[in-house]
Amino acid sequence: MQKARNNYWRERFEELKRENEGLKEKLISSKRGYNDLQKELRGRDRLFDSLPAGILLEQEGRIVAANREFLEDLAYASEEVVGHRLLDFVPPDLKKKVRDLHDKRLSGKKVLSQYELDLLTKVGERRCFEARVRKIRHNGRRAFVTNLTLLEERKREERQKIESKKREALMTMVSGITKKLSQDALVVSRDIQQIKEMVNSEPVTLTKILEHIESVSKETLYTISKLEGFSVPKDNPSRDDLVDLRKAVKAAVSVVNPTIKEFIETHKQEINLKTYLRSVPPVQGDSGEIQDLMTCLIVNAVEAMPRGGDLYVTIEENAGYAHIYVQDSGVGISETIQDRVLDPFFTTKGKDRLGLGLSLSYAIVEKHRGEMEFTSEKGLGTTFAVRFPTARVDQKSKSRVSKKRAKYARILIIESEVILNRILLEVFVSKGYRVVPTGSVRQGLHILKKKKFDLILVGLDIVKVKRDAVIQKIRRMNGDQPMALITDRMAEEPPRPEERSGFELIITKPLDMNRVLSDIETVLNEHVRHR
Repeated sequence: MQKARNNYWRERFEELKRENEGLKEKLISSKRGYNDLQKELRGRDRLFDSLPAGILLEQEGRIVAANREFLEDLAYASEEVVGHRLLDFVPPDLKKKVRDLHDKRLSGKKVLSQYELDLLTKVGERRCFEARVRKIRHNGRRAFVTNLTLLEERKREERQKIESKKREALMTMVSGITKKLSQDALVVSRDIQQIKEMVNSEPVTLTKILEHIESVSKETLYTISKLEGFSVPKDNPSRDDLVDLRKAVKAAVSVVNPTIKEFIETHKQEINLKTYLRSVPPVQGDSGEIQDLMTCLIVNAVEAMPRGGDLYVTIEENAGYAHIYVQDSGVGISETIQDRVLDPFFTTKGKDRLGLGLSLSYAIVEKHRGEMEFTSEKGLGTTFAVRFPTARVDQKSKSRVSKKRAKYARILIIESEVILNRILLEVFVSKGYRVVPTGSVRQGLHILKKKKFDLILVGLDIVKVKRDAVIQKIRRMNGDQPMALITDRMAEEPPRPEERSGFELIITKPLDMNRVLSDIETVLNEHVRHR
């Protein structure tokens, strides 16, 4: 009996031992399968991130995945996108259209699967994509995959090709015209001088005619000299000097001052010209041409203010580029002609004007390997922004500046106008402030969830709707830290009481940077003193 019992337990033990070995083998196999699955998933993630276009996966109205290309295109981190709606990144003027399209798609109605879509970057820049949407099943539920291809690069390349062909044709035309007219004008001018010497005793009428011909000849030669500016390739500057931008701007202001005085006497209107010219590294090029560029931009600004106003010229340096801003509070440029103002011979100032000023300015900027753009709103003025690559600067001085910056306050900018955002960013950083620029309230509030700021600047256009609610949200998230409002109202007009309410500081456009910096320093110091 005992022996039978022992045999039973021995067999049972061996059976359990075999089962245990089997379970071990299954566990090892499962681990191997799990590792293989993880490896495959990592491979799929790498493949997802390496796709040469932005990819979004949406489910139940929320983004559940976004690849690296999409995040880099909009300059967001993954955690700033996943969990949000695609509508959160759509410009306000397109939200209704995109929402209607999305609602129809969810309801099963037939809608476009391919369309153009504008999205906002983290700093508020507007970027255009071609969106292609497909319905799929993800984890057993309905989802939508959106392929987003950036159109700006393609459109920019197309525009550059068109502009290149236009300029190539223009350069060919200018080359032929200048060659022919130069010869004719010089011959006419020489002959006139000879006739003048021969007819000292001739009637006054003949002398006046000859003087008129001479004047026309000089005007022709002047026009030719201007046209020659188009025929010089941008990668072959006529001179290669180190240009001090501050000196060039000051020289341009000296040239324009008589025009401003004449304007004031004629129109009985005041033009307030102020400069904020920081020392920046020199740029390589022709100092005379850069002075001509600045003279043209300032004169254009003066002519755009028939009722007078404020005109500010600012120079800043950031990330290896010198930035020049010319801001006026004039009549602005109509949207219908904004894409033509840089075209040669285009003018709105009458038949006696050639319309070469801004186009020549653009040619000068390109020749110096720079960029020029502008922003304008009818009745609210215009800002021209020019940037040039600077010559190399001493790295030691850079490191000293970066250490000094750490002592200064943190500033959050919430402003939809990209050029204005950039001006404030560069000026504040140059003064040592730590600045975060954003282009919408949504982005600003998202950042405030993570960080506190010593000062918040908000654009009037952003808080026009639900103003009090926006201010309360910011106050709730950032405590009693001071806030400043950026408004389009002219500096000489007192802000309305409803504008000032909720803000410690009102900043008016165009920006007088000396005044802005002084006011901001005062507000920050006052807040620290009371605290």
